[in-house]
Amino acid sequence: MPITYDPAAEAAFYHSISGAPQALKAFFDQLAGHFRARNDTSVAYTLSNSRKGQMRVWAFWQKLKIKDGKRTECKRVTATLHWQSSKQTVFVRCLLTPLELRQRGFNNVQMPTPDETLNCDLWLSENDWTNRVSEIIAALDVSA
Repeated sequence: MPITYDPAAEAAFYHSISGAPQALKAFFDQLAGHFRARNDTSVAYTLSNSRKGQMRVWAFWQKLKIKDGKRTECKRVTATLHWQSSKQTVFVRCLLTPLELRQRGFNNVQMPTPDETLNCDLWLSENDWTNRVSEIIAALDVSA
């Protein structure tokens, strides 16, 4: 299922991390590569986050209508990520709940404001995006 590709948003996102540690750039590249390789997810970028750019993980599926047996294409954002240079953290908002993320060993989590459509706010430290990439991807896989 196609999603809108915005080259300006992707450029803004990568510009926002241009001064960041190389491990952070590798983390985002690995994350994007993983979700683009799946046939039921993808990655896109928006100019959210004060126009600095934001990475979004999308999930796709088909829903079968019982009434007429037709399939409907569905999609939704399952995670958003951006670099917080002043805090040296990656901010993630995803579908998993704080409890689900704590059960996976992530403790820097909280509930977002009630008007958010995603269930949890998570802050990833340098230790996380350097040493726990596979765990982060596994958690976001569940979210997708």
